[in-house]
Amino acid sequence: MAASSSTFFARDSLRFNTSSFQTLHRRRGSRFIVRAGTDFYTVLGVSKNSTKAEIKTAYRKLARNYHPDVNKEPGAEEKFKEISNAYEVLSDDEKRSIYDKYGEAGLKGQGMGMGDFSNPFDLFETLFEGMGGGMGSRGSWNGAVDGEDERGGAPGDLFVILEVIPDPVLKREDTNILYSCKVSYIDAILGTTIKVPTVDGMVDLKIPSGTQPGSTLVMAKKGVPLLNKKNMRGDQMVRVQVEIPKKLSSDERKLIEELSELSKGGKTAASRR
Repeated sequence: MAASSSTFFARDSLRFNTSSFQTLHRRRGSRFIVRAGTDFYTVLGVSKNSTKAEIKTAYRKLARNYHPDVNKEPGAEEKFKEISNAYEVLSDDEKRSIYDKYGEAGLKGQGMGMGDFSNPFDLFETLFEGMGGGMGSRGSWNGAVDGEDERGGAPGDLFVILEVIPDPVLKREDTNILYSCKVSYIDAILGTTIKVPTVDGMVDLKIPSGTQPGSTLVMAKKGVPLLNKKNMRGDQMVRVQVEIPKKLSSDERKLIEELSELSKGGKTAASRR
């Protein structure tokens, strides 16, 4: 049983997962629209005299809060795009100068019309690259995104959630492993030893003589290890299914009939005592 698709999130419940980033990555090339009359300074919550560093800090905070992978509320994605639009303009000296003098009309005059802003997800990735390797490895920046500064601040925490892929043979129930095996009726009567799969590989399992159909045999400490307790683990529970043949050869039938007569004779003798 293997681990898959790790999910990463920061200390204050900031969550990003690799599958969602793949979805966002496919949106590249898309364009988004700025509503007329938008005040970019108000969108970022900064004053018109703010420095580029202050604008960058404001964008980072808002972008994390409204990123579609974090905020599932209606309108969050549009807010994220609006924040990205504002940052793209105010972080660029030339665009900011034009916007300060002429507003959005000035940007349109420079060929940056409605809907001509960059992809917000590309902008988001670009800003955070360099924080732990960039977005080349999806989710790699999440450990740093909660820090005070992208290069010199205290780093955030990185948590990894492992999702266990269902196994077609072994089933998990809490810390126990469930498995079903089949044995012949002869082996169930006489007893035998069979090979069974476990999380540690194939091991021998003794089937006691006289095992009844549907019996459960316990393989102690062959289950899932307890988290942070290396020496403790669950058990593997093996349910025995006894196979009864639908057809018998003439010799087999003769032997079974003889066994049946012996069994009846033994019961009769026992009842007379």
